[in-house]
Amino acid sequence: MEGSFLLVGLGNPGSEYANTRHNIGAMLLEYIAQQWHAGSFRKKYDGFFTSTDLGNIRVNFLFPQTYMNLSGNSVKKAFKNSNITIDRLIILHDEADLEFGKMKIKVGGGLAGHNGLRSISQQLGTNDFIRIRLGVGRPASSMTKHVLGRFSQLERTEIKEIFDTSLKAVEALLLKGPSYAMNTFNGL
Repeated sequence: MEGSFLLVGLGNPGSEYANTRHNIGAMLLEYIAQQWHAGSFRKKYDGFFTSTDLGNIRVNFLFPQTYMNLSGNSVKKAFKNSNITIDRLIILHDEADLEFGKMKIKVGGGLAGHNGLRSISQQLGTNDFIRIRLGVGRPASSMTKHVLGRFSQLERTEIKEIFDTSLKAVEALLLKGPSYAMNTFNGL
């Protein structure tokens, strides 16, 4: 593959939300940017933005700073200025319907009640973007307290392994396409 991709890590801005389950997408985005030696993030498109090259592919990274429920505002600005098609927009986000540690790639489909995805869909007028769904598990009680809560000590010890696998999945997605990446990484 050649051309450009826009990789978006969903989360909420501010230190009070750092390292919470809802910010796992933004955490993975930052991890991938570091591993691929992207430049420093700078303010752009109502978010933090940087880019790098992976072979002959330009990878743009965006962490919206508009809060989760308004992520689409930032994504729409970056999407329009990146000159990419919807099949080159990849959203990294938390997924309560997957147990912690599981990761699944999905193209299009429903939004599973995720307000960040809903905002993006509303702003772009489509659900046909690619998602990297990062499992945070479904709580027994309050969903809000769960996703805005910090990872347990045990979960924190597993994050690097999850991120290493997810980084390989994103790389496969960019270099070999969604079908290859889904067949290789879904269910891990």
